[in-house]
Amino acid sequence: MRLTQFSRLSTFFAVTLSGLALSACGGGSDGRLTSQPKMFTADGGVSSFYQWSQEIPATPGILLRQEALPANLVLPNAVQGIRILYSSTDGDDGKTAIYVSGDLQLPKGTPPAGGWPLIAWAHGTVGVADVCAPSWTVRDPRDVVRR
Repeated sequence: MRLTQFSRLSTFFAVTLSGLALSACGGGSDGRLTSQPKMFTADGGVSSFYQWSQEIPATPGILLRQEALPANLVLPNAVQGIRILYSSTDGDDGKTAIYVSGDLQLPKGTPPAGGWPLIAWAHGTVGVADVCAPSWTVRDPRDVVRR
């Protein structure tokens, strides 16, 4: 049942990310994306999950890979945390296809009809090194609301 819900969520996630990426990044005058032909140069310190050597889809929001988050990265009110790698667009030119990481936290409780709504949350500045990715490192206490 969780897998089916995640499948629906991942589809919704891809569509939502596409809309957010396209609305947030102005892009070029013709609106087309340029696919990045090679793997990014990264500074390391993270697992191979974060490396993508295949062609990056030109469409933002395509799920490339997923894995379970370690227990210490799952939020207190989540039943499951999933680390994701997906396609996006470069923030500098708005056209170059890149891959980015994130995590998906599935809340505890019974999902409403149609599944849980997806909420996109942008973390505060935590650093630019790979090891600073919120999907890799522990959460800053300011980012976790406890009730």
